[in-house]
Amino acid sequence: MNTPAADAAYLARELRTHQAELESQNEELRRAQLELATARDRFQDLFEVAPVGYLSLDEAGCIVEINLTGASLLGQPRQLLLGQPFAGVLHRSERRRWRNHLAGLAAGAGRGRIEMTLAEEDEGSRFVQLETLRLARPESAGTLRLTLTDITERRAADTDRRIAAHLVEAREAERQRVAQALHEDLGQRLSAIKMAISHAARGGAARAVQAGSVAQAEEALDSLDAAIAVVRQLANELRPAILDDLGLNAAMRWLAQEAGNRLGLQVRLHAAPGDPRVDPRSAIGLYRLLENLLGDVARDAPGAQVDIELHEVRHELRLWLRAHPGGWPVASLP
Repeated sequence: MNTPAADAAYLARELRTHQAELESQNEELRRAQLELATARDRFQDLFEVAPVGYLSLDEAGCIVEINLTGASLLGQPRQLLLGQPFAGVLHRSERRRWRNHLAGLAAGAGRGRIEMTLAEEDEGSRFVQLETLRLARPESAGTLRLTLTDITERRAADTDRRIAAHLVEAREAERQRVAQALHEDLGQRLSAIKMAISHAARGGAARAVQAGSVAQAEEALDSLDAAIAVVRQLANELRPAILDDLGLNAAMRWLAQEAGNRLGLQVRLHAAPGDPRVDPRSAIGLYRLLENLLGDVARDAPGAQVDIELHEVRHELRLWLRAHPGGWPVASLP
């Protein structure tokens, strides 16, 4: 039979055990709270300084949440942006597109992507790409989530590429025009002069012998032949007519043979039968690329043996050039 003193001692032990368990649980709770606070702070830091802007909009299209990156992209303090319509930060010309985009999301698209122009600033227009997500269950933080990515530099680079491509096309068109003028106008005129001189030289051979002008006539004919050859060479360098008339393979073969003779290279071209499926812009680009590569090889390794391969590989047209000069490492330029 337990005595009151024994019962009291037992209860005291139980209370101490329970107290130790509570203290251990409290310590675990404190650690969990600290970890949650650390995770919250980390998430908050990631949210605020993420490389893209994050926004939440309500049903009226007003900003209810935005991180610091988003505020920086929009060029306004966060306090001024909260509660303002998002359409207000867009350029006036873009607001109808934005409304149509929202209507598409509401009609069931749910998720979308669109590029927009922000309201103009002193330093010029800024372009952003918006990734939009309409929440199936509206939350307190809004019904529409947005991410903003600054694509101003990318748009500028695209514009520069388009301008460069336009300049290349314009320069190539000008080359083609000059080549046609040299070939069809000046070349034909020189040929006509040659024919006239030749006819006159044959018709007046006897008189020419007496006058001692046969040699002069022949000299003039040789000069005209040289002039015609120069005109044809210039026309081909400006715009290879064979590329337009016979296709890429024939133009590449002619270039390989002509460059080999002119630059002192031993050039062999290996190409599949039949012209590859390539647009005119890519065709002239490949032709100019091979022309420049052969010039570089002739400059760095005179008399080299050059192997060229032109093949389609998995819907891609690839050009290989391998030079084998003595004492020069083998090069492969795709």
